[in-house]
Amino acid sequence: VTAGSQVLVALSIEETLPAAKRKKWTSQRLREANPFSNIMLLLRNGPGLRGLTCAYTAFAASQSTWSIQSMYRLGPLGWTTGEQGYFEVPNNFVRSFCGDKLVMPFLKHAGNRVAFQQGALVGALSYFLMAVSWMPRGASKARMAVQYCFAMFLLQSFPSACLHAIKAMMINQGVSVCDVGKGKLVAAQSGLGSLAGIVMPAFVWAPLFKFFQNNGEGQSLRWLRWGPGGHFIVSGGCMLLASLILRLTTGLVISDENQQKNEAASTKVA
Repeated sequence: VTAGSQVLVALSIEETLPAAKRKKWTSQRLREANPFSNIMLLLRNGPGLRGLTCAYTAFAASQSTWSIQSMYRLGPLGWTTGEQGYFEVPNNFVRSFCGDKLVMPFLKHAGNRVAFQQGALVGALSYFLMAVSWMPRGASKARMAVQYCFAMFLLQSFPSACLHAIKAMMINQGVSVCDVGKGKLVAAQSGLGSLAGIVMPAFVWAPLFKFFQNNGEGQSLRWLRWGPGGHFIVSGGCMLLASLILRLTTGLVISDENQQKNEAASTKVA
């Protein structure tokens, strides 16, 4: 039923590429229909789109730590599976409330570029608070839970605007510099996010969680012994990197001050 409904929705979406620019479906195009070719489309079309792609990559890498959040709660914080279930109730409420009352007004007021930069900074702070929520050693379970929950709820606020902002900017920039339709740009952006969601948890975050859980045991680099929340420090660093990359990106066609186009793009992408 789900697959059938998705097909119906896809068939009902109007093609945005002019008929004169459309290409026939060939075996060559079938070979090109993969995430890697789409990613190269984002990297080969000017410094603006390339900078946005790098910023989004760092952001997506940071966000993929969601896959091991439960491991951190069950391990260093000492939660039970039941307590994890209870946590999702207020967490989902905060996410829903912030999306309507905070994220959209923030995007409208600040513009996509500023919203992403500032949201990423708040996201970095959230991850750093998570990283030290187990401290000091011997802290009560309730104290650790309060700090962790505060950090998670903070992550649901302004950082939630980052995804909306960067998607709108990438689509606007891509349409301006690429000879492709919005559908291919959306596919390229989604493919990059999916790739980060596959690669990072298995090959980066899980090994880092194990490393910091053991406090760098057997390693000569003592300065890397950040405790069981060390992987969140790395995740926060990715958020800071994303904000810095976007700040340094040049060649953007749609400026941050052009509110009407930014808002329209955000509405269409959402």
